[in-house]
Amino acid sequence: MKKNKKIILITGADGYVGRNLLKNFSTDKKYLLYALTKKNRKSTKNINFVKGNLRADIFNKVKGIDIIIHCASSGVYKKELKNDIFQTNYFDSLFFFNNAYKAKVFNWIILGTSGEYGFIKKGSMSTKTPLRPINDYGRSKLKFFNSLKKRDKFQLANIIYLRLFHVYGKDEQKNRLYPSLINSIKLRKPFKMTSGKEIRDFMHITLALKKIKKVMKFFIVKKKPFFIVKHVATGKPLTVLNFVKKIIKKNKSKIKILLGQSNKKNIYCSMYSNLNSIV
Repeated sequence: MKKNKKIILITGADGYVGRNLLKNFSTDKKYLLYALTKKNRKSTKNINFVKGNLRADIFNKVKGIDIIIHCASSGVYKKELKNDIFQTNYFDSLFFFNNAYKAKVFNWIILGTSGEYGFIKKGSMSTKTPLRPINDYGRSKLKFFNSLKKRDKFQLANIIYLRLFHVYGKDEQKNRLYPSLINSIKLRKPFKMTSGKEIRDFMHITLALKKIKKVMKFFIVKKKPFFIVKHVATGKPLTVLNFVKKIIKKNKSKIKILLGQSNKKNIYCSMYSNLNSIV
């Protein structure tokens, strides 16, 4: 093992953000990567895949971890049972970081969600916005966040908690807005969507990765144990309809937009970050 490289462990390596982080880090020679995966995946020169879940004995298998980037989660892109969502996002995640702390791995980047804030009728969200999630995904993430914040168990840990807003890009889950739109463009079919009035904070995956990597500097400049909460967002509010129009124009397409044709219920009116809370 090369001691001159920073050793990074990424959980949730099979998920959208996790696998894109792996690609991004793998081209940087400063890092030696370990990735927790549920699949049988062959290790490469720069990526060492470790099969298992958050309860796997990974800290005995991998020594000298410098930074953990926790991407593992349940209930993001598809409907799952409440018990399964809380099992992964709260119980298993807490078990995992208890083991990390025992192994004296103290530098943690943890990905949360803007959904922890819940329903906002208008205006932007800051890190001081009241946390009132309205679905099991948001509630499970918040429960885990509150356990971390108590600090009595993790006094020596350096924790960076990042709430992601609306990340989109290539190879997303097919039922998401962006890939559904791209598919309609390719097939030259009308795009069915909601009213499009909802306000979001859309951010391409490449920008999200830059922001996640950017916060690693805190592990160098800050000397005492810390707990930082930031948003991975742009701070630029955009209606869903204008986002759809933007992507259609970018792809030089002329497909029709059929408003109010989607059965998908949008319970959030306004979800975008204020500028001061952004990484």
